[in-house]
Amino acid sequence: WGASGNTAHKYQWQSNSSGTITTYDATEGVKNVTKDACKKLKTDFGSNLRIYLIKYRKQTQYKHKLTHEAQDFDYNYLNNCATGTSAPYMYDVSDETGLNSALSAIASDIKNWAGYESAKNVDMDE
Repeated sequence: WGASGNTAHKYQWQSNSSGTITTYDATEGVKNVTKDACKKLKTDFGSNLRIYLIKYRKQTQYKHKLTHEAQDFDYNYLNNCATGTSAPYMYDVSDETGLNSALSAIASDIKNWAGYESAKNVDMDE
């Protein structure tokens, strides 16, 4: 039997601060790892960090692997990871043209942030 007393098994991967076992499905486990990684990156690097998010062909629901029920997909944990809430940090694109446009804007932002200058020919005789 599963953790909930039926055959729909749940995985017990983590305990809370009081030691009580909490159950998460794989999606919840990945969300927690992502949230913790983003929090650490932002804490460690502050304004010296850029996190970009491209939601390509965003889905509103998914079929739960164990229960087979439709679940609403929550993008908040990803949205909160991005450096900002709009372009050039966050994009919601549905096709390859939009994806290429977002990638181009991100590249431009990184170059601007890093102080990039185009390569120049240098006259070695001067």
